[in-house]
Amino acid sequence: MRIWDIQELAAIACGLTEDQYSELLNSGKADEMLDEMLNSKFGMDLEQFSNVAEALLKFTPVLQSPLSGDLHHVFGVSEGSSGFRAILKAKAKPS
Repeated sequence: MRIWDIQELAAIACGLTEDQYSELLNSGKADEMLDEMLNSKFGMDLEQFSNVAEALLKFTPVLQSPLSGDLHHVFGVSEGSSGFRAILKAKAKPS
């Protein structure tokens, strides 16, 4: 998993808005600040959060990419009327 995907998922889980997340990234201290927020909210750091997210990803819904047609398990966010944006995904195994 890519670190910036994990960081974005962690920021969303901690309740940050897109603007707050952008400010966090621009601060140059994203990992440190996310560690603090995750510890406060969930009692874990970014690495532990990544491990939990990876373990839970296989339990998320399987969605089909509108571009490639590939199937993925996805953590994502609703984009209002424009649809859904994947934050973290893993290829789904064929059933």
